[in-house]
Amino acid sequence: MEVTELTAETFWKGETEIRGTVMDGEDEYRVRILRKGSQNFDYSCSHISKTGRNLGFCGVSCTQGPDGIPMCPHAHALIAEWLRRESRESKHPVSTSQKVRFMVREYTNREVSRIMGASEEGHYRLIPIVAISRDQVRVRFTVGREKQYPVKDLTAFAKAMETMSLVQYGKGLAFHHSLQAFDEESRALALLIMERVGFFREQYRGSGRFSMEAEPALKELILGKAGRERFFAILEGQTIECEDYRKRKRMLTVKRENPVFTAVVKKEGRDGIKVTVDKDIMAFSGEKSLFIADQEAIYCCDQDYTECLTVFMEYMVMGMDAENEVSVNDRDMPLFYERVLRKLESLGLIRSEGVDLESYRPKELKASFYFDSDAAGTVTLRPELSYGEFSFHPLADENVPKEICRDVPGEFQVSQLITTYFKYTEDGSGNLVIKNDDEAVYRLISEGMKKFMDAGEVFVSESFKKIRVLPPVSTSVQVRTLGRWLELEVDTGALPREELAAVLAAYGKKKSFYRMKNGDFLTLGDGGLLTVAKIAEELGAAKELVDSDTIRLPAYRAMFLDAALKEDKSVSVYRDQLFKAVVRGMKDVEDSDYEIPKRLAPMLRSYQKVGYRWLKSLDAYGFGGILADEMGLGKTIQVIALFLDEKEENGGTSLVVCPASLVYNWENEFARFAPELKIMTAAGNQEEREAMFAAYETERRSFKARYPLVSRKRIPL
Repeated sequence: MEVTELTAETFWKGETEIRGTVMDGEDEYRVRILRKGSQNFDYSCSHISKTGRNLGFCGVSCTQGPDGIPMCPHAHALIAEWLRRESRESKHPVSTSQKVRFMVREYTNREVSRIMGASEEGHYRLIPIVAISRDQVRVRFTVGREKQYPVKDLTAFAKAMETMSLVQYGKGLAFHHSLQAFDEESRALALLIMERVGFFREQYRGSGRFSMEAEPALKELILGKAGRERFFAILEGQTIECEDYRKRKRMLTVKRENPVFTAVVKKEGRDGIKVTVDKDIMAFSGEKSLFIADQEAIYCCDQDYTECLTVFMEYMVMGMDAENEVSVNDRDMPLFYERVLRKLESLGLIRSEGVDLESYRPKELKASFYFDSDAAGTVTLRPELSYGEFSFHPLADENVPKEICRDVPGEFQVSQLITTYFKYTEDGSGNLVIKNDDEAVYRLISEGMKKFMDAGEVFVSESFKKIRVLPPVSTSVQVRTLGRWLELEVDTGALPREELAAVLAAYGKKKSFYRMKNGDFLTLGDGGLLTVAKIAEELGAAKELVDSDTIRLPAYRAMFLDAALKEDKSVSVYRDQLFKAVVRGMKDVEDSDYEIPKRLAPMLRSYQKVGYRWLKSLDAYGFGGILADEMGLGKTIQVIALFLDEKEENGGTSLVVCPASLVYNWENEFARFAPELKIMTAAGNQEEREAMFAAYETERRSFKARYPLVSRKRIPL
């Protein structure tokens, strides 16, 4: 037998279909074999005529093969050829993984569920039922359309939401679960259920029981503080069914506002007070807010209410042993009134029945501080606290009578203030002391005294009053122009000149103050002195600033000085008119009135005219400068224009000093652009130069010389 055709195709279920043509002598047979793994599980064989007509099934008897079902010889020949070819292939055949089939099925189911869910969009509603006990807030849910059905397992509900599965609730309700299937209000609740169930499942897996037993059904959510905040924010404005700790049902509207209720205060027995709250009041805490419920609503309290009422509600309503009432003996009422009832009273939540609450108001805490100092600079503090007629030292309070209702937070605040500025206690007297510590004294005077005044009454001795903290030195500068010099007169106010160097050194060490020789503290802040000192240092005049009231600087420093003084607005600066004119003139070179020499005016470009006017400005104010244009941009002609103008206005002689290689270039440029100028070139041998110098004695001209010549020869101009 001969196999003339053979094809094979693998299906996603892991099955392979093998087709082929087998020649048995002159007879043709077409064979189809289905194979999975190493076993053949189905086959067919048809006899084909020479004209291609199917003559029916093969009539040759079947025999059992090694790979599964009995087959005819033609099928055995085909499978043998297929196996032979497979063995020659370097790459093995690939069967589809079982996981792939699972994924395909899952995505298919989800797509079908999505299509089904689209037709059910917004049809279903989740309704929460809340149970509020003394220590827990629990929520169970119902789901449905016209009729509601209980959600018996929230874990199964969350899984169905994840897979968009079809879930049936009794005989009357079945739908594909997805967010789109629920109405707008219910979607947020569905997300909350999925999130809380996810936390539950993670905790269950972490317990180690997950691999040994199935996840238990979750009938309700137990909301923690963060969950309560989110849950009731979702339900704001909605009315929901609630069950109190006595199993009584209420329909309550969720509101973000403060409740109105009263705590009743009335006499009890012969020497007591009873405070009660309505037994229908419920309360629980969220992460940030206190929630209070009455017969009509659940209120989410604002920050002030939450701060004032949380502790009160914890003991009156929320605790397992809470009874909605407490009793207070008369001797403890002042403290209870001060710490607790006054907070409720400030919110208008107290109703007094036959009790004068004002009579329980405790005596107010008063603080007094007595400051003193001696000639050595030691500062002492004698603090005193008092309730009515009784006074005591805040750091020695063991003898305070028990009948006094003490303001513990107030006393603690005073103690904190004292220990912030005083670290040591004086032997014997109990006074607080600062000794040999300028830093501590400066902190006390500059910032601490105001805090002591805010905390109580302050008394200071005459010697203490002499300790002063002065503001930063107010510095002013006068700038005058004297010929080619600038004169700076620096006024440092009341700061003695002999202490200026020490003050500047303290600035350099970044200290916050300087203790002056008279005992005053000078604050080292903004005031201009540091700016002036930095300017003097950069100009090389730091010594003159310390030694003298006046500093002399070359006039060409005008631009730098003006810019530096403007950076610090705290420096008061006076500039004379000439200084202002110099600065203004150098800044506004382009707008200057200097005329371009007529011969060169048509030749000079705009930037060359600016360069010429800049050179004229430098010359006018006695400054030096560098014309630093790029090579080839016409620096030579700008300088020649300057010489022409000088010749026309003042006559006289000018000197150009240049490298020897450029001497004749300058000479040619003068001949080209300013032929009216008389030029003498100091070049050639010694005899030629001597002759030139002799001629120069009789007539002054523009004069050019090279560098080595200028260094060897004195040239009078």
